[in-house]
Amino acid sequence: MQSISHNFNYFLSTIIQSEGKIQALWIISVFVVIAVLFKTGFFYLARFVMIRVRTGIIVDLRNAVYRKLLKLHMGYYFKNDKRR
Repeated sequence: MQSISHNFNYFLSTIIQSEGKIQALWIISVFVVIAVLFKTGFFYLARFVMIRVRTGIIVDLRNAVYRKLLKLHMGYYFKNDKRR
């Protein structure tokens, strides 16, 4: 973590010396805006993909339970009937 901080400080001081403080501020501002856009975009894509995966899992589980219930013999339902 400390090396990242040192590298960032070196990069920033190099930009300030070569371009000036205002230009360095613009570069950092653009970098922050791009980073936020990437974060938001990837978060949206992750949610989009996970919704489809979650829906598919639920459909598969429901179908598996339905097939299991169809395979059970009729005696199972009458033997476990609590209304009698």
